[in-house]
Amino acid sequence: MGKCVLNFDQIEIVNQKSDSRHSDNDWFIVTWFVDDKVIRTDKFPLYSLRGGVGLQSGDGITPFSSEVDCSDTSIATAAYVVMNLGSTDASQQADAVAQIAENVSEKLTQAYLEAVKIYLQYFSDIPFSDLFADQVSNFAPEIVQSVGAAFEDVVIPLLNDLVNEIQVILGDPNCNGPVFYDTAVYRPDQPIPDASSTTTYTASSVTGCGSPAKTNVSRTLHRDLDVAPSFQSTPAPQVFFVPSESKSDWISPAVEDSSSSHPIVMVTIAPSLDVRAGAGLYTVSVTEQVDPRFGAVFEASAINVPVSTIRVITYVGNVPGTVRSWISRPLHPGELSVTALGIGAASSVAGGAGKSKTRASSRAGGRTATLEAHAEPALQTLPRYTFTLGWQSSGPVSSSSATPIQFASVTSGINSRNVASDFLDTVNVLQLPAQGVTLCLYEYQLADHERISYGIRYIRAENLSYTRADWALVSWNPVG
Repeated sequence: MGKCVLNFDQIEIVNQKSDSRHSDNDWFIVTWFVDDKVIRTDKFPLYSLRGGVGLQSGDGITPFSSEVDCSDTSIATAAYVVMNLGSTDASQQADAVAQIAENVSEKLTQAYLEAVKIYLQYFSDIPFSDLFADQVSNFAPEIVQSVGAAFEDVVIPLLNDLVNEIQVILGDPNCNGPVFYDTAVYRPDQPIPDASSTTTYTASSVTGCGSPAKTNVSRTLHRDLDVAPSFQSTPAPQVFFVPSESKSDWISPAVEDSSSSHPIVMVTIAPSLDVRAGAGLYTVSVTEQVDPRFGAVFEASAINVPVSTIRVITYVGNVPGTVRSWISRPLHPGELSVTALGIGAASSVAGGAGKSKTRASSRAGGRTATLEAHAEPALQTLPRYTFTLGWQSSGPVSSSSATPIQFASVTSGINSRNVASDFLDTVNVLQLPAQGVTLCLYEYQLADHERISYGIRYIRAENLSYTRADWALVSWNPVG
C-alpha cells in the first residue's frame, strides 16, 4: 500500500508567542483522515536546530514529517495545529497536550464526517470507497471548506478555553495557545509530483506576551504510490557502476531519471563544431534545478572541452545540492531502478523467455540502491535498459533474499583497484574548472562485465550559493 507524507522542510520563528524573557515550547498535533474514516491523531514536541525544546524568535525548527498509509485511489487529509505550552511547567505539558489533542481531534472529526455525509447524499447508493477517483477528488474543496471552518469557528475558540484551564507557572503571563494551523489534502488524481508551498502565519496577540507569533513555514506534500505485487522467479542479477575505459562514448542528453518529464539535472554533450580546434573535443551544457520551489537553478557551459583522466572519490549514491543558507529537505534520492526491455532468449539477465520480476536492494555508503529487472519475450536479441529514480523520506526495508548492488567494485582496465585506492576511481572526464563541474564517464555492468548502459556521473563543487552535488545520470528517454 502507498502512503501520504507531510514534510515540514523549513520552519522559521520570526516572532515567538511568549515575551522576550521566556521561550516557547511548541507541540505539533495532527489528525489524519483517509476517505470516510479518521485514522489517528499524533502529537509530539518540536525541536530547534540547536536540539532543544526552548524556542525563541529567529530560531529554526528541525525538519520533521508525518505520514499515513493509503491507496492510490484514496483521498487523504491532514488537519494540524502547532500549540505553544511554554507557560506551563515542562512536567505537565505532555498531559496538557494529550487533553488538547483529544478535544481537537473530536471537533475536527465531527466536521470532516459531516462533510462526508453531505457529499454522499449525492451518491447515496455508492459506498465512499467505491466512488471513482474523479468523483472522490471533487470532495477536496468540501474538506478544505468544512475543516477550515471548523478550525475558525470551533477549534480555535475551544483551544482558547482549554488554555485558560491549563495551569501556568506562578507569576508568568499565560502565553499558551495556537501558533499556526492548516489543512493538507492529497487528491487521488494528483499523486505526483510533490507539491511544495511556503506560508507565513500570524497568530492572535496575547496580552503581556509581546508581539503576535509569526512563523514562516515551508511544507511538501509527498505521495508514495502503491507497489504492485510481484512473484520472484529468478535470482536478481548483480549490477555494478564502474568507470568506463572509453574516451568517446559520451551520452546526451543525460538526466538523473530516464523517464522524468522535468529532470533535476540535465547534461548535454556534443562533439565540437569548431574544426580548427581539432578532434576529440566536446561542447558541454549543464542545467541543475537545485531547488525548483524557489527557482534556484545552476547553469554552466563550455566549448572545446578535451577528455582527461583524473582520480575522483568513489561514487556511493546521489548527493543532491541544496541552497547553502536554507535547510535541506528531508526527502532524499532513494531507489535507483533499472528495467530491462526487449530481452532475448540468450540474455543472462532474464534467464529465458516468459515474464519475471526480481528486486534487489542494499545499502551502499549510507544510501540505498535497488535494482528491478523485468523480462518479457522480445523480438530483438540485444537488451535495452531504462532507469528510474525514486525518492524517500526514510530507508526502505531490504528483502533478505535480495542481491546487493555494488558501486565501482568490478575491476576494469582503467581502474585497477587496491587497498590504497578503495576511496578513489580513475576515470575519464570532461571538466569545466571555472564552474566547478566534472563529468565522469561510467557504465553499468553485470557481474560478468557485460555493459548494459553508459552513465554520466555529474559532480559539482560547493560554491557560494549551493552545497556540493553528485549525481549518476542516464540517457534521457521520457515516456510519451
